[in-house]
Amino acid sequence: MSTLLLSVPGSESHWQDREIKKSTVVVTELPLEDPLQDDAEREHHIPQLSNLPNITHIISSPYQDLSNQLDLRPLATPSRLLAIALSSLAVTRADYATAPYLEIFNWSSVFGTLRTLCSQAGIEWQVQEFHVVIFRSQLRKEADRRRLGELDQKSHEEACASGGLLKYWFGSCDEQRRNLATCTFVLTSAPIKR
Repeated sequence: MSTLLLSVPGSESHWQDREIKKSTVVVTELPLEDPLQDDAEREHHIPQLSNLPNITHIISSPYQDLSNQLDLRPLATPSRLLAIALSSLAVTRADYATAPYLEIFNWSSVFGTLRTLCSQAGIEWQVQEFHVVIFRSQLRKEADRRRLGELDQKSHEEACASGGLLKYWFGSCDEQRRNLATCTFVLTSAPIKR
């Protein structure tokens, strides 16, 4: 497991990935670079907060049914904004199953979106703590992929019901049946709904 510390000393982004027992993302500042080149492109890709008050759920995983959607209503504003920004999370390289975690996603774009959403909301980002779980797997040849998919979807549904899960992503197995799945969550004191 690893800790991801994201900070911006001066004008350049600084990322560290260290082995520790707890998996945490601490966002101290947002990267300064803007991944979108011009205002028109940025406006097209970033949701406008004026459109968000009526939105109660977002699709935050490969599962699109309502029981697997993220309920935005109980989330604090920073968690809500991060969840919306994470909806643009995408891989940037084909070997994501084995590549270093910090190098496989479009983090600059995600944090650029988060920075814009904070600006739209009129809030200054404060230090926040989010947790990341990184699942690296290799399926056996005889694995029942259909059954594994059913179990994964049901587990995700239960995680959504318990609150705090902001994003769940997984890819497809490579030629050696290796894959990556990851989730980002915030600890919540909300009781588990049964």
